[in-house]
Amino acid sequence: MNVVNDHLDILQNIEFAIVAMYKARPELRDPDVILALEKLIAQYTREKKKLPTLPVTLPEKSMVVFQAIREACELRMDKNATDMVSDESGLYRLPLRLMIPCLDRLLKSANNWYKRDGQRGYLTFISPFI
Repeated sequence: MNVVNDHLDILQNIEFAIVAMYKARPELRDPDVILALEKLIAQYTREKKKLPTLPVTLPEKSMVVFQAIREACELRMDKNATDMVSDESGLYRLPLRLMIPCLDRLLKSANNWYKRDGQRGYLTFISPFI
């Protein structure tokens, strides 16, 4: 599965949420986003394995990003589905098992741009596209 080709609109929806938080809170940095993505991936992975979810404890900036990303994911996810499904508006929704690789891909990108260009490498890279 090529996440970028198969689910580009989902990735864009999530990145839109990240950029919206960055525009509202310009003090955000890549580590805030990376931590939020890691925590949400861990939470969804536990949910996929039918394990109880743990309370999320994050620094305030990461928590704001975490909540925005989670809201974007929840809008585009059908946790009861086993495969992609379309809703009444024609928008497709992913099952949980396919949302996790989307988040993994964004985490990989965030880490790459952070290492390459510093504290706001990822945020600076994605902002013009949104």
